[in-house]
Amino acid sequence: MKRTGRLLSTTLVLIIALNISACSKSNTNKNNSQNTPEVSIDIGSIKFPNVTILCRKSDYNQLFSINGDTLDKIGKIPTEDILDLIYSKEKDVYIFLVKKIDKNGKIANQIKIKKGNNTKILNESSIYADIKISPNNNNILFRSFKDANMNMPEGIRIYNIDEDKEIKIKTKVLVSGNVYQWLDDENIIYYGIISDKPNSGHIYKYNIKSGEESVYLDKLEGLCCNIYSISKDEILVLDNREDEYKLTYYNVKTGDKKLICKNISDMTAVVQNKDKKLLYFIGESLQSGGYSLFSIDLNTFECSQLTYDLPKNVDKLGGLALDPKGNVIFAGKDSEDKNDIYIYDTKNNSTSLITNSSNNYKIYKNN
Repeated sequence: MKRTGRLLSTTLVLIIALNISACSKSNTNKNNSQNTPEVSIDIGSIKFPNVTILCRKSDYNQLFSINGDTLDKIGKIPTEDILDLIYSKEKDVYIFLVKKIDKNGKIANQIKIKKGNNTKILNESSIYADIKISPNNNNILFRSFKDANMNMPEGIRIYNIDEDKEIKIKTKVLVSGNVYQWLDDENIIYYGIISDKPNSGHIYKYNIKSGEESVYLDKLEGLCCNIYSISKDEILVLDNREDEYKLTYYNVKTGDKKLICKNISDMTAVVQNKDKKLLYFIGESLQSGGYSLFSIDLNTFECSQLTYDLPKNVDKLGGLALDPKGNVIFAGKDSEDKNDIYIYDTKNNSTSLITNSSNNYKIYKNN
C-alpha cells in the first residue's frame, strides 16, 4: 500500500481546540422517561433483513433488501427525516434518530425506540447524535447538545431500553467528540481529557454497573481521532501528532502494538468479519484525498485499499454492511446530493454497481 500523502494545513493547536470544543461534561439532565407520551412508529409487518437499504423519497421512505446483486423492495415507513437507524431483529428492537422541526423552526431531534408493540420517544434535548447500541441490545450510548449548532454539549449518555431509564455516567473526563464505543455489554470506552489534570489524554473505560472508571489505554502517541474495539482486549486507534496520522493496533492485555499504516486520516464506518478475521472500513486516504473502502487482515495487519475508480468516491456517511456471503455493501457518490449502492465481492476482489439510478440511499445492518 502506497503511503505518500499530501501535507495537511491544520495545526496541532487547532486540532486540540477542536477536540476540546467537541468534548462535554457528564450529563445532569432528568430521566428521559418523563418526556412526551409514547407514539408508535408505523413499520407494520416489515421483515427487516440482515442488511437494510433505506431510500428517502419525497412522501415516504422506501426500504430494500439485498438479493444477490439487486435490491428488492420490502416496505415503506413514514416520510420522517431519519438520520440513523439501529435495529436487532432477534430482540425486536428498532431505534430511529429522527430530525424534527418545531413550530418555531428550531431543530429538535428525537430518538424513537420501538420494542415489540411499545415505542418510547426521547426528545429532552435539541440534538442527539452518534447512537451506539450495546452488544446485547439492552442499552444505547449517545451524546446530546442543548443547541442545534452542537456548540453546547451535554455529554455522553446511556439509556436502558428494558428498564426505561437513563444510566448516569459519573466522570470528569471531557469526551472528545464521538470517540466512544461499547467494549462489551457492561463497559464503554472513550477518549478524552480531565481539564484540571495535566497529561490526562487517555482512552478510559467505564463500567455501567459499578460506575467504576479506569484508564484503558494510556500509551497514545498523539491526539486520538477514532477508536474501534475488535475485542475486549484489542483496539484500533487512529491518532494524529504534528499532522502525521497513524492507524495502530493495540492489545491492552499483552501490551502488543502494531503500526498498520500512515495513509489514513479518517475512519467513518467499520464492519468486521470475525470468522475470517477481516475488518473493512471507510477511510480518507492521504494519497488520494478522498474516501475509499479499505480492509485490514487481522492475522497479518496488512491494510489494503479496495476501491479506486468504481466508485471514484465512497460515501463516508452512506453506511457499511456485510451480506451473508461476507461481501461488503457500501455507497458511492458522484454528486453532493445523490449516491448509489455498490457491492464488493471479496472472493473475486471486484466491485459492482447494484442500483439502477442514483438517489438518497443509506445502508443499515442488523446488530
